[in-house]
Amino acid sequence: MGGQIFSKLKCKNYWNFVNHLGLIDMGFLGPRFTWTKGGTSQLQGRLGHALCNNHWRSMYSEATVTHLPRTTLDHRLLLIQVSAAESTISDLSCHRLQAAWFLHPSLKETICKYWENCEGTSLDHKLNTIMQVANKWNKSTFGNIFSRKKKTNCVTK
Repeated sequence: MGGQIFSKLKCKNYWNFVNHLGLIDMGFLGPRFTWTKGGTSQLQGRLGHALCNNHWRSMYSEATVTHLPRTTLDHRLLLIQVSAAESTISDLSCHRLQAAWFLHPSLKETICKYWENCEGTSLDHKLNTIMQVANKWNKSTFGNIFSRKKKTNCVTK
């Protein structure tokens, strides 16, 4: 059938290392195997694992790992979802990135400057700071485009 010969020793060493680091497998939802040789072969395995430590697991107890449907690849992608109720990362859905921002030459410089100088080290703090900076940058660079668009439409009518 092809493929590498399965090594119980390598597998045991891997899981010993994972245990040594204090990591646990998060389990999964969906099909058992994440890989199939050639996409249709009988040679299958669960190659994809999501690992975390007990502290993270207690903070995000409702987090799930889903084995997504296979597309053109012979591997299934893993989707890790953290319940919004359990997440400490603020709700970023109220922030909208505008496509025009990425065409403006000063955006990257502005974001990089604040990212590097961000006081907090947590991802949550950095993301919130960057979104606040991006919104201020948007207002100073573009102004209120929706108001300007409305005024332009009124003038053209």
